[in-house]
Amino acid sequence: MSVFKQARENVSLPEFLARELGAKQVMTSSGARQNACPNPECTPKQGELPVSITGEFFRCWACGARGDVTAAASLLWGIPAADAARRLLRTRDLQPPAPVAQEPPGRADAIRRILTVLAASPVDPIGADYLHSRGITDATIREARERQMLAFLPGVPDRAMEWLTESVEEEAMRLAGMWREGARAPAIIFRPVVFPGTQSAEFRLAREPGEREPRALRFGRTEKWVWQGTVPGYAIVSGMMDVLSLAQLGYKGTIYGLPGATAWNSEDFPDPAPGRAQIVFPGSPGGQRHSEALRTALAAQGIEAIIKPAHSQYGVNGMLKTAA
Repeated sequence: MSVFKQARENVSLPEFLARELGAKQVMTSSGARQNACPNPECTPKQGELPVSITGEFFRCWACGARGDVTAAASLLWGIPAADAARRLLRTRDLQPPAPVAQEPPGRADAIRRILTVLAASPVDPIGADYLHSRGITDATIREARERQMLAFLPGVPDRAMEWLTESVEEEAMRLAGMWREGARAPAIIFRPVVFPGTQSAEFRLAREPGEREPRALRFGRTEKWVWQGTVPGYAIVSGMMDVLSLAQLGYKGTIYGLPGATAWNSEDFPDPAPGRAQIVFPGSPGGQRHSEALRTALAAQGIEAIIKPAHSQYGVNGMLKTAA
């Protein structure tokens, strides 16, 4: 669980604002309104209630500040969002999320060895046909492979198993966590589309998943994908499929692909000047909440980002298929 999510779940936004600002709060049908804003530069007039609180989020109709409890604390204390979240947890006598457990000895090296082998794997027609069905052309597939951001396993599980045993040591697959103890075969043989990172890999089905079947299996460090652009500015999307889709749509800036809409640290994103930063998450209610949270966290670091909602269910890939 991220430090931001833990702060939201353990620190009440209305209580924090009332305590830290001495704010007067008035309950409404949708939440609450109050007379004080966490933005130190915002000075509401006496008698006004410009700040609305709905669920875990606030919005100031006077200055435009918005976000969750971490964003409020970041504004109020003048510190980065990640530091504000940790301070909130310390204030509540809670500890930030425990550091990720140390990987078993040899796991990182095993994943790197497997990534090297995958980089030389041929294009699989089943995996390629799946990408075609999602609007990704052969030209984009070639470019993604040249950037070492796309690889394939054979689309037939028996052939995938044969290729893996010929190309990768069983010990390496077990060390990497790809072949579980007691399993007759590694689960990755059913997922021929591979999105490599620098120290991680995501194996994806070349079809729609069945009930309770994970679409993808991810191994290695949690890291974002970076499709380096040719013009200033960048876009942040959720998932490597959306990276490919935005590149297919002709976006020329740098594209950051997150392994999930909540898997980010705002400190990892640079100042986009002289370009602009944009967040392109799915336009669903959840996607909108995650977009607002990320925009608020970026704003706390002086980065002004715009939100461009993608397809409500299929994200940028849904936009691509609609445009086709």
